[in-house]
Amino acid sequence: MSIVIIKQIRYNRVMSTCLLPYDYPLLVGVFQSGVSHAAVLEAADEGLFDAVELRLDTFPVADIPSIVSQFSKAFPDTPLIGTIRSQDEGGQWSGSDTLRLAVYRGAISHLSCIDVEWASGDSAREGVELAHSHGCDAIVSYHQFESSIDIDFLSHIIEDSLDFGADFVKIACMVHDEADIYVLSSLLEHFNHRPVAIIGMGELGVSTRKSFPAMGSRLAFGAIGIPTAPGQLTVAEMRPFVIPSKNIN
Repeated sequence: MSIVIIKQIRYNRVMSTCLLPYDYPLLVGVFQSGVSHAAVLEAADEGLFDAVELRLDTFPVADIPSIVSQFSKAFPDTPLIGTIRSQDEGGQWSGSDTLRLAVYRGAISHLSCIDVEWASGDSAREGVELAHSHGCDAIVSYHQFESSIDIDFLSHIIEDSLDFGADFVKIACMVHDEADIYVLSSLLEHFNHRPVAIIGMGELGVSTRKSFPAMGSRLAFGAIGIPTAPGQLTVAEMRPFVIPSKNIN
């Protein structure tokens, strides 16, 4: 398992060794079913991502262990983030939270990090514990598509997630108007000293994907091939907005 150890950060829990750098954002290339490994190799050769998110919810459950194993062998020095995104949060996973944790457990030896959803409650906490017990990090995520953006509610999610051990907290909200961009910008400004990733989804949210990394959002996501979220750009489109870590002294 490849883990990039940059620094240690103290949250409201024990000292945590972070998979992903805290001092600057990383560009995460998102891979899902239907994208060829050749496309990933090409993107890697061009330096278009710093880590890879495997959208495991887009593959048959039986294939997940081999897919993760193949990627870990092909990219031994690249952090691999395993994500099983539920249908409620824009993914394809329709199984139970218990089964989702079992799938993570079967693949975690080849992963550097897993993504768990804050809305899954106790399962999110169990996912964080699972990750840490295997020397991995955990991203606690929350995706909102329909309702208006409430900065107090999102702030609660971030604080709660960090309190129960999240190494990073990802907040992604559909942007319906300029006011939503202002709310997300304010949220990022308030938490930019913490390990958070703030993302605006949809056509109006594209500007946040480009500008928020420079404002302190620690993770940026770009598609390798097929986009997995509304308004998601490709890694080639995102690279100019996220400086490769090797170029930072």
